[in-house]
Amino acid sequence: MKNLKFRTVLFLCLVVMFSLSLTSAVSAHFGMVIPSDDMVSKDDSKKITLKVQFIHPMEGDYMDMAKPSSIKIFLS
Repeated sequence: MKNLKFRTVLFLCLVVMFSLSLTSAVSAHFGMVIPSDDMVSKDDSKKITLKVQFIHPMEGDYMDMAKPSSIKIFLS
């Protein structure tokens, strides 16, 4: 009976630790490539500028980056 109680407490502690570890993954940085226009039609200018920024998704704060030397776009 004592062994079962110990295992139950241990299991609950592990579940709590695992749950808390997931919350730290949410505060990650995400790289964003933001175009100057989200739609280009026949009548619009074909020139689009791209802004590269990092964002904290939970805080909503953008951080400007230095201009990258190149950006590659792959279409499938």
